[in-house]
Amino acid sequence: MLTHGNLYAAIQLSRDMVSILLFSIIAVAAFNVVSSLVLVVMDKQGNIPILRTLGATGTDIAWIFVLQGAMIGLVGVVLGSIVGTLGSLAVPDIVSGLERLLGIRFLNTDVYPVSFLPVDLLASDILTVGGVALGMCVIAAIYPARRAAKMAPAMILNQDH
Repeated sequence: MLTHGNLYAAIQLSRDMVSILLFSIIAVAAFNVVSSLVLVVMDKQGNIPILRTLGATGTDIAWIFVLQGAMIGLVGVVLGSIVGTLGSLAVPDIVSGLERLLGIRFLNTDVYPVSFLPVDLLASDILTVGGVALGMCVIAAIYPARRAAKMAPAMILNQDH
């Protein structure tokens, strides 16, 4: 820390920026969940009143769409975690392959204290990103779920004719 303190501070700053960018990307994905669930609600507009007339409450309808958002989020988190982990583990080999292919050293030891691309994959990072992504998907599903729960069965069935 005494000799390369500025380098460690710069690395920490870049880690913080990557975290902000990653959570911003997750927020955009959560917005996509909202828009797709709104479209599902519009598509299932004829089925919702049928469920209501069969005895389903507004809360039951809302839970259906919240669970659908959670399922979308869970599949995304699992697939994203697997692909992200495999991609992170492959980065050093990809970089060295590109260096050989292009004949360029990306990390020159005259400039950087390391000659390889270090990858430190932490389970806590994977769990944090996955948890935030899943949480955002569930929160994003609340708006379409509430919208579906508030639909009046008589008005919707009346619109069909």
